[in-house]
Amino acid sequence: MSRRALLLAATLLAGSTVCAEAQTAPGQVPPAGGRGAAAFQRLDANADGRVTQDEYMAVMRQRFAVADVDRDGNLSIEELPAFLNPNRRRAAASASAAAPQGPSTQRLSAMIRRLDRNGDGKLSFEELMPQMQRWFTRHDANGDGAVTQEEARSARRRAPGATAPAGPAPAQPQ
Repeated sequence: MSRRALLLAATLLAGSTVCAEAQTAPGQVPPAGGRGAAAFQRLDANADGRVTQDEYMAVMRQRFAVADVDRDGNLSIEELPAFLNPNRRRAAASASAAAPQGPSTQRLSAMIRRLDRNGDGKLSFEELMPQMQRWFTRHDANGDGAVTQEEARSARRRAPGATAPAGPAPAQPQ
């Protein structure tokens, strides 16, 4: 598998939780406000307009627990897509909705091989933590220990394959 495919898989793994839950189409940046703002607000536990690493990790731990269907404390190749794309769970629960497309089995296998430190063929939360911490650090543009909505939108625009909306992003109230 190419380095680019692995980078894409790693990006999918860490997930842009701030924006991915609100994503309307693969590679598109959600507009200011709207569903992207709603996803951000769900992450911002204390409603201070900033998502700290603790808030982010708490949501990721919750996503992990929901995706871990067999409750063995690990994500198998079958469980991993629900962690990477929580919208897949919601769509699967609705008979009328088509499930969003996720990474291929080949990409999931490569991701597991790369991140699986103990060689059991599954990923524990601890094995995923370094990747999630790197994601957070990349999104925390000013290094203050928290991600703002603007930092999240900016990081999403920089993501491989992302397409920014036409024109400049609307200014956010302070």
